[in-house]
Amino acid sequence: MKKISVRAKEIWGFLPNKVISKSLDDYVDRYSWKNIPRVPIFAIPENLRQDGFEYILMDGNTRRNVAGYRGEKLPVALYIIGEKVDTVKGKLSPFKHSNDPHIYEKLLKMFEIRNLKLIK
Repeated sequence: MKKISVRAKEIWGFLPNKVISKSLDDYVDRYSWKNIPRVPIFAIPENLRQDGFEYILMDGNTRRNVAGYRGEKLPVALYIIGEKVDTVKGKLSPFKHSNDPHIYEKLLKMFEIRNLKLIK
C-alpha cells in the first residue's frame, strides 16, 4: 500500500458521484483532509482503462464525491491488485468487503459491465 493523493475524477466509484455530503464538505472546510481516513483504491490495468478513469474505488464514495465537488485531490491508499487490504494497518475506515479475497476481481467486473453498457 502506498499513500498518495489523486484527482477524484480519475477514480471510478460504483455509486453516482452526484450525491454530496454537506456535513463532510463543511468538515473539510474547517479541518482539511488530514483527519479523514484515506480512501482505498487500486489501479485499473491499462488495457481496461476508459473515460479518464485510472483507479477503482474500494470504499469511500462520499469522500470521493466531496473531493470532486471541491476540485481537490483526494488522499488515498493505493493497493496493488491482489494485495491484502488491512484497514487497521492502513488507518482506513472499516468496510464490509475489506476481507473479501475476490474484491479486486468483483470491482473490475463491475467496471467492465459499466463499460459494456456505455458501448450499447
